[in-house]
Amino acid sequence: MHSSNDFLNILFHRGLTMIESSAFELMEDLATIRHSKLLLQKLGTAKFGPPTDAQAAKLASIDNLDRLDRLAMRLLKVDSWDALLKGR
Repeated sequence: MHSSNDFLNILFHRGLTMIESSAFELMEDLATIRHSKLLLQKLGTAKFGPPTDAQAAKLASIDNLDRLDRLAMRLLKVDSWDALLKGR
């Protein structure tokens, strides 16, 4: 019979393997993208007011983390949702 320390050791090492897996990285990326969209919507709403349905849909459709990062920086320079979401 294994001790609880043996069990924890096995569980810990399996967890490290999972963290290094591409599936875990994908889940982490998806969570980061979701958080970035929520943060952009909150900050944009504070600066410009609520987005229209079309503007909210456009933001929701962006799944590229680099683009979301660029939008976050651009948020500091523009004065409307349309200006923020135009182009690439």
